[in-house]
Amino acid sequence: MRSKRFLASAFITLVLCGIGEANSFAQTSSGETSTGQSDSQTIKALLDEVRQLRLVLQRNSLATYRAQVTLERLKFQQARVDQLFKEQADLQNRIKEVERNLPMLSNQAGELEKLLAVAATPTERNEREMMIRAIKGELENEKQRLQDWREREPQIAARLQTEQAKLAELNDNLDKLERELESAAADKSKRP
Repeated sequence: MRSKRFLASAFITLVLCGIGEANSFAQTSSGETSTGQSDSQTIKALLDEVRQLRLVLQRNSLATYRAQVTLERLKFQQARVDQLFKEQADLQNRIKEVERNLPMLSNQAGELEKLLAVAATPTERNEREMMIRAIKGELENEKQRLQDWREREPQIAARLQTEQAKLAELNDNLDKLERELESAAADKSKRP
């Protein structure tokens, strides 16, 4: 950027030096006065072009910077969405697993209760009662876990939806910046 400014400054300086010499020649003869005016117009046109180029470069630099920032935010947001998708999938898998285990635990408790009635010794009866309590305790724990996870599921879904909306907004912003850059490039190519 500095080298372009330096080149533009050097070019303008050379042109101005050339104009200074042209003006000194213009004073020597009246026929050369029109040449000085055309040189002045040329310099003015060159200065206008340099200003326009500077504006285009500034706009393009700003748009490029904004696109880079948006792209980084987009990557970060995509990672957040991916993490929430994974969390949601893990939670749904855990819910399905507990839903499969609940009937089995319930059946085991029922079977042990039937065996309890036919226990031959008090020791056998105590062992089965302890097993029934353990299975019923596990059953209650699984039911509580299932309830907690079911309550958490809509919260994760809502967060995921919010993060996806942010991701879509960032995608839209990036598309808009891309269109701006393409438009600026098209405008630049149309100029003589």
